Amino acid sequence: MSKNIIVSVLDDDLDEVSWLVCDDQGSPVSASRTATLEQAATQVEGRRVTVVVPADWVVLLSAEMPASAASRLTRLLPNVLEEQLSEDVEKLHFAPGKRRAGNRWPVAVISHERMQRMQARFEACGLRPTEVRPEPLALPLFGENDSSWTALQREGALVARLGADSGFGIETDLGPLLLSRSLEDAGEEKPAGLVLFNASADEAVEISGFDAVEERPCTDRTALYAKGVFNTEGINLFQGDYSIKQRFDKAWKPWRGVMALAALLLVTLWAGKFIEYRQLGSIVAGQRAAMTEIVKRTFPDVKRVTNPQRQMRSELRKLGAGVSNTGFVPVMDVVSRAVSANGKTTLNSVNYKTGRMDLDLQTDALGTLDVIKREVESAGPYSLSVESANQVDGGIRGRLRVEVQG
Repeated sequence: MSKNIIVSVLDDDLDEVSWLVCDDQGSPVSASRTATLEQAATQVEGRRVTVVVPADWVVLLSAEMPASAASRLTRLLPNVLEEQLSEDVEKLHFAPGKRRAGNRWPVAVISHERMQRMQARFEACGLRPTEVRPEPLALPLFGENDSSWTALQREGALVARLGADSGFGIETDLGPLLLSRSLEDAGEEKPAGLVLFNASADEAVEISGFDAVEERPCTDRTALYAKGVFNTEGINLFQGDYSIKQRFDKAWKPWRGVMALAALLLVTLWAGKFIEYRQLGSIVAGQRAAMTEIVKRTFPDVKRVTNPQRQMRSELRKLGAGVSNTGFVPVMDVVSRAVSANGKTTLNSVNYKTGRMDLDLQTDALGTLDVIKREVESAGPYSLSVESANQVDGGIRGRLRVEVQG
């Protein structure tokens, strides 16, 4: 799919436009169509959009300033060009082009009022052009090294491109006179000739003074603009306060404080969760280490402990095979099940005498001791008594006795 659209504005109110799809060389892949701006906007579909605005909206000038002034260009241009303009410079938008030889800067000047109105219409219909180019600089150039000038005669006006970055648009009757004056002012930079496109069959102009004038018909001026846009440099009016970046910054600025607070809140919440996770991880690691030590102390033949709870049960089952529920192994199995079922309980030591087992353990609350007691006594002919229970390090250290009944 060709990824470029050229939109030519046809009236002052931006109600009517001509548009077409073209490739990266400016060759049309569709016929141009006349429609409303809103209708044209629906055809964008992610393509790169260039808008060409009428010549009489823009004045093309140049200013001489040193290269060191590049960073301050937009602030300096109004003062430098003020005498060449009849309108208050505070009401004008200055869009500079690339610096040329002799420290000359081409500049396109347009009113803020028109720029703001154009921008509002674009945003209202969802059109986001990457470039807005003045009509004279959308005309193509011809001849060796683009040495010829180009003019377009369209209904009621003559638009001319005088080299890379200058030109004008004027009423048809005054066009030949202004071209002659421009030719005189060119001096040594006089063009090799003029290529004149005629898009108005009812009007004709006579151009004199050029070494050669080549007349060509123009049946689709939007297609002509496409050739100029993609084969020559121009000046993008959407820069400075009207650039995409500036518009994004303006829209984003009111939300910066809110987003910063939201980001701070997220960081705080994350930090709290991380600390909590680390603390819980440390507790679990301590319990695991204690259980591992019990397995190693109880079963010295176990060389490597990877899952102390499961390995303890496995070893107890081996020892308890065929033994009655009154011996050490079945009693220890019952005790270990009751302790492991209460995850905040750590068994410190076990002392077994026939028919009796003394336990030293640490847990979180007195209620947990009652839970362990019920689980042991419900597992068989056992009774469990709490010999002592003391608060230690924020928990309960208890000494318990399990006795085999009958």
